[in-house]
Amino acid sequence: MIIELNEKLFELHDKFPFFGIILFTDAHPHIIKTLKDEDYYSALNEISGSSIAVFATLLFTGAYKFPQIPKGALGQMIPVWKEPNENLKILSWFDINDSRNLPTFILFTVEGNQLFYQSYNIRANSNEQVFNCLKQILEFVPQNFTNDNLDKKEIFTQLEWKIKKLKTTEKIKEILGIISLFRGSIGI
Repeated sequence: MIIELNEKLFELHDKFPFFGIILFTDAHPHIIKTLKDEDYYSALNEISGSSIAVFATLLFTGAYKFPQIPKGALGQMIPVWKEPNENLKILSWFDINDSRNLPTFILFTVEGNQLFYQSYNIRANSNEQVFNCLKQILEFVPQNFTNDNLDKKEIFTQLEWKIKKLKTTEKIKEILGIISLFRGSIGI
């Protein structure tokens, strides 16, 4: 998987200024359905245009496992998360601890010997929500990047603010949903 991704990146490095990667596991069927749907796929392709090459990577699913306790030793049987070794390299590239934090969309570029990236967790329960999450991020780059404006670091700084704004908006909606739930339960 890593070798194939490296080969594709080197092959496409001159054609696309930015790259995106969607990291997910089998535990995220709505992501899989959205990417396999031709209408959503072609719409995302149209949005990203010639600015972003987007890859989708299905990672192996981790699991909670009980630790091996040596004979004669006492231990607590608390399950520990076990990440498949195949996932560790790509997760470490983007400072992701484990696949429990997925699905995630990561926008990145390489300039000189530096890797610039921004990640955005996809919080969605349907195909439409997945599409809208990806659309919000993918629209940002073509709108703010032109061939005259080649300062990729500045675009990533702006994108960081955009992602913070999106995350704040999500938190506010979540809080308002909880407040609405409480209001409904107490009859206000």
